[in-house]
Amino acid sequence: MGLGSANWKNDLSKKATLNYHNASTSLHDLVYGDQSKSNQPFNDTFIKEDDDDMDLLNFKKQITKRNKQTKTLIDDQEDYTRVQYEPDHITNDWDDAEFRETIRNKFVTGDWSTRRSAKKPSDGDDPSSDPNDENDQEAEEEEEEGMDEKGFVDLEQTESDQLRQLKILKKQSFDQDFDTKQDEQDEEQDEESSITPFMSVENMIKAQRADDPQTILNKTEFASLSQQEREQIEGFAPGTYVRVLLYSFPCEFMQNANYKSPIICGALHSEESRMGFIKIRLKRHRWFPRTLKNRDPLVFSIGWRRFQSIPTYCVQDANNRHRMVKYTPEHMHCIACIWGPFVPQNTGVVAFQSLADGISNFRISATGYTMEMDRDFNIVKKLKLTGTPYKILKNTAFITGMFNSELEVSKFEGAQLRTVSGIRGQVKRIVKTQARSGDFRATFEDKLLKSDIVFLRTWYPIELTKLYNPVFNHLSTSWCGMRTVGQLRKIYSIPNDAINNRDSMMVDRASAPRSSVGHDLVFIPKPNLLKTLPFQEQHKKVVEQTGLTDDLSQYLNEENAGLTELTTALLSDREVKRVNELRKLKAIDEDRKKTIRMEELKSKMKEMKNSVKDVREDKKKKNENRKRKYIKDELNRVKRARYMPADSK
Repeated sequence: MGLGSANWKNDLSKKATLNYHNASTSLHDLVYGDQSKSNQPFNDTFIKEDDDDMDLLNFKKQITKRNKQTKTLIDDQEDYTRVQYEPDHITNDWDDAEFRETIRNKFVTGDWSTRRSAKKPSDGDDPSSDPNDENDQEAEEEEEEGMDEKGFVDLEQTESDQLRQLKILKKQSFDQDFDTKQDEQDEEQDEESSITPFMSVENMIKAQRADDPQTILNKTEFASLSQQEREQIEGFAPGTYVRVLLYSFPCEFMQNANYKSPIICGALHSEESRMGFIKIRLKRHRWFPRTLKNRDPLVFSIGWRRFQSIPTYCVQDANNRHRMVKYTPEHMHCIACIWGPFVPQNTGVVAFQSLADGISNFRISATGYTMEMDRDFNIVKKLKLTGTPYKILKNTAFITGMFNSELEVSKFEGAQLRTVSGIRGQVKRIVKTQARSGDFRATFEDKLLKSDIVFLRTWYPIELTKLYNPVFNHLSTSWCGMRTVGQLRKIYSIPNDAINNRDSMMVDRASAPRSSVGHDLVFIPKPNLLKTLPFQEQHKKVVEQTGLTDDLSQYLNEENAGLTELTTALLSDREVKRVNELRKLKAIDEDRKKTIRMEELKSKMKEMKNSVKDVREDKKKKNENRKRKYIKDELNRVKRARYMPADSK
């Protein structure tokens, strides 16, 4: 082969390009059909490629100018040919990486750029931005791609483009509706779960205030006002720094106040400035080592105030009488009356006996709450009046030394009296012919002796102490209040006379010796007097007479005593109570049987006595009959002897 045989190989790529562009038929038309037919007017200035989804071979080529001189088209004629491009006008540079990125989405499903932006948002993007903004931006980019340098847009737009745009709009509207519904549901759930049991008190109060309709209304109404106008109308908001101007403020506060500790500012109502007596339900703290004594000063912390006052302790009886007590009861509440400023009811109270430093024991003396406030309270104290009899007439006695005037006796007519030995009586009348004023006549259930002491229990009101000593610990370095009697005795070394005085010592009545001179050890009242006694006293007297008591030791034998104690220890309280009841019933039954036996014995003795009497009467009758017979026989014999002749002798 010669050299001319290899000339056909020259410029093969150029020849192939010319043949491709000069071809009358298109492979695209053969595979997908002729889609260039359209009734739309053809723009002879610019041309745009088919839609991306319909043409797989569309590489988004750059739009170039059409050569007007090479081809002329008639406006009314339909175009059945493929658009022809000159080789010089093709500027696709496949070596360029940016141009290759434009066709990357054609070989995979989906858009890589949107996936990457969804998975990895940029630092500058706002997470709350609307997705519609991205769609608008993409539409703007596509619109810019469809425009040339002069800014004209190709009017050719296929049905697929319209359908795609409709689908995008429908999807955007659906996503927007779904997001709004989801946001509303989340808001409802947040409102329902805004207050949880694990929230703190402050957060709970904030949540309640945020949901308050009045708060919401105030925010909406005052939103247009300035800060100064809002402060004049609704006051200062919490957390705002304010400046307070105080009048008649003591200068000692500036010199002695400790600014390391917080200073609390508060306000008082006009009613809290009034003074009066405060009734407090008080209880001694269980960790305080000493019992509180009546009229010993205490420091009370009530509301905004701390002050020292003298409390008067009392307890309320069943008949609503407030009886004074000397000491606070153990493990029980009592009533304390103090003088101080009025406070609202049910205000907490904390009492201290001393505020000095260096106290080793527990500092809080008592706790309680306020019950009521008044100008005065009626508290009574027990008073025992004593007298002695100077004239005794059986169950009547004349008492002297108890009252000082006839007026006092008239006030206490009908009052109950009692002697040391336990004999009860009653005040009757004034003795008009007495040697001393205040003597009276009284009756008792038994005869008194000259050595008896008669006493009368009465009640008299006491005067409450008015003391209000505020605690000015911020006005002086050392505040000293009123001391108790025990502290004063200790400071001034004053001895306690009650230790040496036997009458001042508290003695148990059960263990105290009792004199029984001139009286029987067991006093048994008369039957008619026993019926008038209360039921409890009747029971005591019946027990004394019959010997039936609650002590079960008398019903146990010495042999079974240990066994009974063991079984009682193993039984429950209910079983022990049942056993005790059975033992009592057994003792009552034995007593009843004993009474029946005594009655049977008495009836037998009576029968024996009657039988003996009958035997004696029969014997007496027999003797009389026998005696009468003997007398009759003797008389007959004498008669016969008198009238008998001598010869017969």
